[in-house]
This record gives sequence, structure tokens and C-alpha cells, in this order.
Amino acid sequence: DREILFSARLHGRYELWRIPANGTVTAPLRFAGAGEDGTDPATAWRTAAAGIPSRPLLAYQKQQTIVNLYSLTLPGGQPVHLLPSTRLDGSPQISPDGEKMVFVSDRSGFAELWLAASDGASPIALTHFASIERVPGSPKWSPDGRQLAFDVAEPGHHRIYVLGFEGAPPRRMVDWNCETIRPSWSRDGKSLYFGANATGQYEIWKAPGQQTGVRRETAHRVTTGGGWEAVES
Repeated sequence: DREILFSARLHGRYELWRIPANGTVTAPLRFAGAGEDGTDPATAWRTAAAGIPSRPLLAYQKQQTIVNLYSLTLPGGQPVHLLPSTRLDGSPQISPDGEKMVFVSDRSGFAELWLAASDGASPIALTHFASIERVPGSPKWSPDGRQLAFDVAEPGHHRIYVLGFEGAPPRRMVDWNCETIRPSWSRDGKSLYFGANATGQYEIWKAPGQQTGVRRETAHRVTTGGGWEAVES
């Protein structure tokens, strides 16, 4: 009865933690030995018997969801497992020159955009949101391979970001009071299409791809009967 055990994502992944039960304000301590992905702790005492002293027992759940990336060379190639891990690796997009690949992974604890060679070599994190409340997804390469557009699930809404490879942090391109999702570049790289429910239902919108903080009145609504994700021919 001296401590309270609980599960929390203090560093991105669920882990077991403990705090004093007497109300003392203190930083939680990681429960040693339980490892990552632990939830739903339950404790009890094993009764002393046959010379074995009574001792506490802990039961808990350990749940992992594993999503892996594969590639194959066409035609007739065999699937190759890329970047094996025990985490979530998804949404792969190959660069226009075929040399690189961007994908979403929580291998660092939090979901981030990662960059690797097209064969999976030398992965590095491109974003550093480090938050369970800011989750990037749906990355798309610009035609020249110099920028990425993606959406981020943030408190309130999904928003559209653009990231260049010159070292600057991602810039929030679309920050409307609605959901804005699934960006896609025009073939000339000057514009971005995206889905937005600004009218009450999702429609496809188009806006200049080099702006920051695009206002709704400066964007062009492409569809009128509903639309979610667009790709230009």
C-alpha cells in the first residue's frame, strides 16, 4: 500500500511507472524490469508457504503493434524487408529520383518523419515533434525532390506542413479552423492540393506551395461535390 502503479506514455511509448501513495509530490519512477509497452498493472501478495516467504507479484499487459516496410524491383522481383523493427513503420514514399525514401515511424518513441536510402540504409529522423499530440502523416515529395508536404494531427485539427532539406524547421502552410489533410504537389511543384472540410464536407482545395499561413480566401476550391485526396495527372 505504499505506492501506486500506473501506465503512461511519458516518453512516447507506454511504460509502467510508480509514485508514492501518500500524496507526496514527486516525479514518477519507471518500474524497473517491465520494459516498454506495459499497461494495466495488477498486484497481489503470494502467501508464504513451504519455507518460501511472502512476496509481491505483478501482472501486466504488454502489447505491440508491428508494421514493417518492404520493397521489390519490378517486374518479378522478390519482396525485401526494409528497416526491420518492432515498431510502426508506414506511409513510405520514394523520392522522384528513386534514391531516397521517406516514411513515418515511431521507432524513436514518438511518431516522426524519417528519411532513408531507397534500400533502407542510413535512416535519420526529419522531424522532432516528440509529442503524442502532434503526429505527422501522409508525406509527399515535391517533383524536384527538395521538399516534403505532410499533414500533422494536432490538438483541434489536422494541419498541412512543408519541410525543405536546407535545415529549416517545418513550416505550417495551412492553419485553418477545420481539418486539412492529405497534401499532394502539382506537377510543376508550384501548388499543393489538399482535402479540407471548410464547407462542412471534405472538398479538394489548391493553394500556392511556397506560402506560409495560406488563408482560405487565397486558396481555390477545386471540387464542389466532395473530395478527400487528389493527385494531378
